[in-house]
Amino acid sequence: MSVPIFRIAIIFLLLPAMTFCITVEVLGASPMLRHQVERLVSDLSESELGVEVITEEVCSLLRDEGYLSPEIAQEESMLIIDAGNQYRIAEIVVEVEKPLTESEVVSLISVRQGDIARVSTIESELGKVITLLHNLGYYHPEVDYKLRCVSDNRVDLLITVESGSPGYIKDIRISGASVFSKLQILNETGLARVRCAVKPSDIAYAVFSVKKMYREAGYGDVRVEPTMIEVDEDGGIHITLSIYEGELQKVMRIVIEGNTRTRDEVILRELTFRPGDILREKDVNRSKKMISRLAFIRGSPEIEYDNGVVKVVVREGRAGAIDGGLGVSPGSGEDSPPLIGDIKLRLNNIAGTGRELTFSYASWGEGTMDVKATYREPWVAHMPIDLEGRFSYMGRMTYRKVGAEGGLIGRVIGAFSVEGGGGFEMTNRDYGRDTHDYYGYTGIIYDTLPKGEIPREGGIIHPRLDYGIRKMVGFGSKRDLYEYKPDNLVRVRLTGEGERYFSAGLLVFMLGMRGGIVHIGGEGLEDGDMFEVGGVGSLRGYRRGAFIADRYATLTCEVHLMMGERAYLYPF
Repeated sequence: MSVPIFRIAIIFLLLPAMTFCITVEVLGASPMLRHQVERLVSDLSESELGVEVITEEVCSLLRDEGYLSPEIAQEESMLIIDAGNQYRIAEIVVEVEKPLTESEVVSLISVRQGDIARVSTIESELGKVITLLHNLGYYHPEVDYKLRCVSDNRVDLLITVESGSPGYIKDIRISGASVFSKLQILNETGLARVRCAVKPSDIAYAVFSVKKMYREAGYGDVRVEPTMIEVDEDGGIHITLSIYEGELQKVMRIVIEGNTRTRDEVILRELTFRPGDILREKDVNRSKKMISRLAFIRGSPEIEYDNGVVKVVVREGRAGAIDGGLGVSPGSGEDSPPLIGDIKLRLNNIAGTGRELTFSYASWGEGTMDVKATYREPWVAHMPIDLEGRFSYMGRMTYRKVGAEGGLIGRVIGAFSVEGGGGFEMTNRDYGRDTHDYYGYTGIIYDTLPKGEIPREGGIIHPRLDYGIRKMVGFGSKRDLYEYKPDNLVRVRLTGEGERYFSAGLLVFMLGMRGGIVHIGGEGLEDGDMFEVGGVGSLRGYRRGAFIADRYATLTCEVHLMMGERAYLYPF
């Protein structure tokens, strides 16, 4: 079997009028390695380097490709390099002391058994071990390795890791602080104890804590620059925190930008600071959350401070939306399946005032109709409380129900809101008793859905409890046949719903949970008292009201196909 040989001629300029030529022969090299050596020698020859430098660089390249024992010989103007065998790693042996373990070191590096024993790769991967030890607070680790030959083309990788002593704080200095004392700063950072162990993450947290403390006091432009100097071989560290406080940020004027339809006062009332206040970080963050919860604002606003002027930049979303669906119900049992569907109209920002109006209409077959209307008046009595009123009509084959509700929704903090109010329902039944229900309700709303756009992420949880009385008013069409004395009954209704959205490209998955339980003391439930399960917004694949129950729970998953930023398709 012939051994691959290639020759490279290298010409060195010794004097302006004379040249010196060296021929290089490499034995046992693969074609790919041959190309790499050609490029390397070409680059080095253009730099007019000596033969010794070229030899070292070529040998380094060979070792990086697993040729660990090349032999080099020089005969006059010829340099002969025998690459030898290419070695692979047979076994990895690790000797390590706390805080790391052998398995942690092996899993951290990407070198594995059977890999080519590339020297540069091994050294680079062991650098990860040093970085990890530094992050754990060990600043003088010693990490070494050896390659032990076990056959003609196999070597064992022997790794030795000595962690050394952990770093500790020997002294802390604070410079540039005038607003807070050194003790206040140290207590805030958690570095008050001298000679305690310290990691780089502790220093980063200390910087974050100091910045937060100053920003909460109104110094939004504060800068904190840490300097960490190791003073002892056993890990003793001297830390200096240089603080550049900047100026106190006092609000003189507020400017709203980006609101082409929304009035300035609608945005201003959501801010938790006013002219004359100190601009604190908590006020900025809370104002961003309050504004982002508006249904007609997209995303989080930008709030910037410049010489007493606070600029609030918002992005307006849709002022309204229309959605709905149309289909047939082949499972209804009728000769010609009826058309079913619904339509919903929502106005999010009437005349730029932030008022909301929602109207929906749905029909699920012959004799069924649902109509709902909701109006919301924001900021009642100049407080973050919304007044909400609802009207509903439900028509079925055997009964008709009219209801009205009114209540308040108070924004507590973050995505949480609480609601409370009262309502009235009047039900007229063809077969059974007519009833009037009077009730109060309370609930909790946790809403992280993006406002002003079709949801792709986030979710909502909304449990609600209704408690009231029922008054019997007659026996429907048979009321003239019976003598009935009105009675008052306790009415309790507990409902809950939740949705969570996940996006995957053009597909958006919605996980939904819904459930409820109703109880009316002393009497059996009449038509219209129980839950209708099935259809859009409940259990797809079944017609509306396919299941009637006094208690239920469903878990569903829906797939929405996005058709752009403002439209999507879904089956129902």
